[in-house]
Amino acid sequence: MKLFLAAATAAFLPLALGQGNLQGCVADGAFDATRDYFPDKVEATKSIFWDIEYFDTYKVLRNELQGETFVLYQCGTEPPADQMNAGHLHFIPVPLQDGVALSSTTHIPHLELLGLRTEIKAWIGYTSYISSPCMNELLLGDDIVVINDGSADEAGVNALKQSAGPSIVSFHNYRSAYPSTLFNVTISSFAETTNEAIYEWNKFFAVFFNLEKEANELFQESSGRYQCVAEEAVDIVDVIDKGVKPTVIWAAYTNYTGVDGWSVAQCPNYYCEYAEKCSAELINSRDGTIDYFGTTLFTTEAFVELAKDAEHWIYPAGNWEEAYGAYSDVLDTFKSVQEELVFDNLGSGPNAWFENRLAEYDVVLQDFCHVVGTADPLHERAWMRNVFTEEKGTPATTCADVSAPLASRATPCRQVVFLPGVTCFSGENSVELENGSSIQMKDLSIGDLVKTADGTYESIYTFGHYEHNAEANYVQIFAKSLDQPLELSAEHLVFVRGKDVPAPAGSLAVGDSLLLSNGNSAEIVNMKQVIRRGAYAPFTASGSIVVNHVVASNYIAFETGAYVTIGSVQFVSYQWFSHLTQAPRRMYCSMVVGNCENESYTENGISLWTVGPLKAAMWWIQQNIVVKSIVIGLTLGFLLFLAGVEALVNSPWMMAVAVGAMGVLVHKNKTTLCATAKQVSA
Repeated sequence: MKLFLAAATAAFLPLALGQGNLQGCVADGAFDATRDYFPDKVEATKSIFWDIEYFDTYKVLRNELQGETFVLYQCGTEPPADQMNAGHLHFIPVPLQDGVALSSTTHIPHLELLGLRTEIKAWIGYTSYISSPCMNELLLGDDIVVINDGSADEAGVNALKQSAGPSIVSFHNYRSAYPSTLFNVTISSFAETTNEAIYEWNKFFAVFFNLEKEANELFQESSGRYQCVAEEAVDIVDVIDKGVKPTVIWAAYTNYTGVDGWSVAQCPNYYCEYAEKCSAELINSRDGTIDYFGTTLFTTEAFVELAKDAEHWIYPAGNWEEAYGAYSDVLDTFKSVQEELVFDNLGSGPNAWFENRLAEYDVVLQDFCHVVGTADPLHERAWMRNVFTEEKGTPATTCADVSAPLASRATPCRQVVFLPGVTCFSGENSVELENGSSIQMKDLSIGDLVKTADGTYESIYTFGHYEHNAEANYVQIFAKSLDQPLELSAEHLVFVRGKDVPAPAGSLAVGDSLLLSNGNSAEIVNMKQVIRRGAYAPFTASGSIVVNHVVASNYIAFETGAYVTIGSVQFVSYQWFSHLTQAPRRMYCSMVVGNCENESYTENGISLWTVGPLKAAMWWIQQNIVVKSIVIGLTLGFLLFLAGVEALVNSPWMMAVAVGAMGVLVHKNKTTLCATAKQVSA
């Protein structure tokens, strides 16, 4: 009796508290005719094929496409008498007490997101297509009844009313395919025209369990991410590609039933929306000439002509190896293949895409944007796998907690902050240390001895830029014989074969040759724009550093060319001038031991020693010829003096000569003064 009272108290506690929708039934004698039993409500804001209307003790749920209506009344209350003859399909007490039966894998993640996995009491269909590890764990026990062929075993389906309970609800995509005496409810999410509208059917599932609040929160979170990612993609295209959208083809090969052809994107469709949201240009066409189950396929010749120039290729099938094996000779002419930018949908295994992509539509968008280069660089793709560089994903096999809600794999969307005035290397580059090991740029510290242009190793005495977290736009340079691309800002100077002075990375082109640390050169074969997290600009005494085996400068150009220009006159190289401007800092760091190890930076990661000269340079390039000439003349005079002092400080031989010269001068002056004094006294 005590156990019964404790259980009853727990079940009816929400009613006593009067907060939110009940997760249990109204107890005998506890009904309140003045109460709204569904204070948490949902509405279809994106979906067009379902709707809901709320009353105090019941809600009327409609599948507009199928013409089905359901009266869901709070269990523990009476079904509404005024709705009995209104043509409703079912009167169902909620929250459901006897669980649900499912027949489509696309419904599984909706229940899992709502924390309702253990409410799945029956599976109607073959279990081999299920990828959810927690669902598969439940299937191994006796918790879920499996009916392999629901259309043929109507008696077996009807028996669920005895094994699970009389109020069990069967969710399915086509009611006519699963005849039974259960509460059959059709899910028509497949007919919606947008990805958000499809996902919003999560609310439809939720109302059967009075989980409107949870469903609203899930939808707001996913929809918010979806819109944020789209806005982020627009910003990235505007900043990096100057408004030029990346191109992508969505297509796959098939030889099913002996037909040999290529299925190509046809808009409108869900992938067309993804391309639009990612600010990408999707190559699509309905001009296929091969009839194929109500649609058309392209011949190989027509497909090559359509798709060969696309920068990226999303291959939404699992047979890339077969397609490439059959047509590698022509596919190798594709730009996407040459640059190894082909992605299939096997990142999470063979069946997960079909089971989860509708419920994780925001993750699919992030993956799509990542493929075409318009996503947050911190996002890790869950679905789309590079067929050249990444292994096929394997389904998860372990389940931590079968009762826990499915956790979203989306990367939290945040505003991508492009660092102003970024003039650095990305943290993905590597440099060589004196001990022969390599270290990533992001792991460097002041005092590290790194390889420089002449093959010697010099200490890093400062960082012009040192920022771990914010994003920056980099030029990604691919060259022959390089293990990895060089990534640096467009303004950053790099040594190039055949050029007298280092040139800005943004001024280079395919065919130019980067100077390597071994004296050889590497021809540039491709250049891209890429966003990376972090920005680093280490400075050495020589003004050079070897990065990814390429000889690079520590410095930048404030204009598009390699020279400081006044009018049409190339005055001095930016390499020479920038090195001169660092003389005070170098001298200070060499004379004051330890003071340069704890450097201070602005909120954007710019060294406080650098920010002043940086602002002065930006001001100078905007002035007229007269002002430019006067300012640079005065600046050069001052800097040359400091450079002379630096040379004396750093060279014992020159210092000795200077001290000797000073001694001779002093002695000469002393002799002259003495002679003059004698003459005066005489």
